Amino acid sequence: MKQYTATANDDGVRLSRFVQSVTRDFPTSLLYKSFRNKRVKVNGKKACRSTAFRQAT
Repeated sequence: MKQYTATANDDGVRLSRFVQSVTRDFPTSLLYKSFRNKRVKVNGKKACRSTAFRQAT
């Protein structure tokens, strides 16, 4: 399992775009398959691809 940390520059970015930007050599079809099979997590919880990052206050 790999972990990535979002920065302030990623505020408001959809999860699918963020994952795609940090895993450039990962095929897009495999990326979306991971979302369909609920293998992508944010803060330990399963997330859908349309989840947008928000900056913590």
